[in-house]
Amino acid sequence: MVHSLAPKVALMNNGARKGGSPQAWQTIHESPGTPDIWQLHFAVGGGKEHNSADPFIANVDENCEGKWIRVEAQKDGTFKVYNSRNKYEKSYQ
Repeated sequence: MVHSLAPKVALMNNGARKGGSPQAWQTIHESPGTPDIWQLHFAVGGGKEHNSADPFIANVDENCEGKWIRVEAQKDGTFKVYNSRNKYEKSYQ
């Protein structure tokens, strides 16, 4: 199903030890276009190979700091995603 959607972005609502399984991450990562995966937490069980790069993770330590991810969508279909921890923002067409 994920492959047929060909997403540009995936938002993973996970905790450090809940959700964000390596299998789920890999399925999204391998979908057409290799979408950016934004995560609420670094998934401890996934290790470096099944987590996104640091700019895309709101809470990188196991102890949650309460950081969040925001999506701003426009009427023309463009949107941007913002990470409150590091102020990283990326726009999508």
